[in-house]
Amino acid sequence: GNFTFSHIFSEDDRPSGINLMGVITIQQGEECGIHQHVGESDTYYIVSGTGEYEDNEGNRYILNPGDSACAYDGEKHAIKNVGNEPLVLVAVIPFTQK
Repeated sequence: GNFTFSHIFSEDDRPSGINLMGVITIQQGEECGIHQHVGESDTYYIVSGTGEYEDNEGNRYILNPGDSACAYDGEKHAIKNVGNEPLVLVAVIPFTQK
């Protein structure tokens, strides 16, 4: 899909236990397609725009600014911009501790 990922922390500066943390911008009609997280989870927090989130079970939900969704270790998810402006979200991807 047509999206950008901007890191909030450099690899050297990121907090302990965090794999990635950044801002994702997805253009109109584009998506971050279905993908799986293994050894980590992924939480999305919507900053602006409207997204259609697909969870591990294939259920789809509309997410608006202030909404969040999480894919836990071993789960798949996807998000698509279904609005009329860029979809901007914060993604926090911590390592799973077992």
